[in-house]
Amino acid sequence: MTVPDRFPAVLAATAMGVYLLLVVGATTSLTEAAAACSGWPLCGDGAALPTESAGWVALGHRAIAAVVGVLVALSVALAWLDGASRRVRAALAAALLLFPAQSGVGALVAVGDLPVSLGPVHLLLGVAIFGAVLAALAWWLEASTGAPDDAPVDFQPGTDDLPPVEEAPEPEIPRATLPRLKATAAAYFRLMKPRLMWLLCLVAAAA
Repeated sequence: MTVPDRFPAVLAATAMGVYLLLVVGATTSLTEAAAACSGWPLCGDGAALPTESAGWVALGHRAIAAVVGVLVALSVALAWLDGASRRVRAALAAALLLFPAQSGVGALVAVGDLPVSLGPVHLLLGVAIFGAVLAALAWWLEASTGAPDDAPVDFQPGTDDLPPVEEAPEPEIPRATLPRLKATAAAYFRLMKPRLMWLLCLVAAAA
């Protein structure tokens, strides 16, 4: 697999990894798991394993953060090797610079050198990293899938050579009460776009 083939895969994996990190970080904060593992990088004096289940949640959060940090660094390296656009490289470079700051704030809060009230700063830095990686992915997709001829052209009605479009027949609506209710419910279900709603719920869960 060449560098151009690896870069989008690694970049997508990085975006998903940062998203997972936000979800696990929110879980760690809500359960106050950091209090059960106050050392760094492990618990206790920094080399001990957790003694409570909540401590394992905090330790898992740190392990995921380490993996995501490697993915962010790898994405930056591949962006330069792949010759990605300047804005893609700038977004990934910003994510790489923010990552140590975010990890440092989390570590200082965990060991008690910073007040717990600074936890939102840790979260905001994570959201900024997620936004930077998502922007890089969107810009890369725009550059790789777009084309100059995608721009709209002037169109004059009646100048196309296409055959006239036939009017679509009106859908048959059941007359019986139960089938009519089923058809109406199915139409409303399709209008709600359940897949899109599911994705929005995932983003809300990360927040």
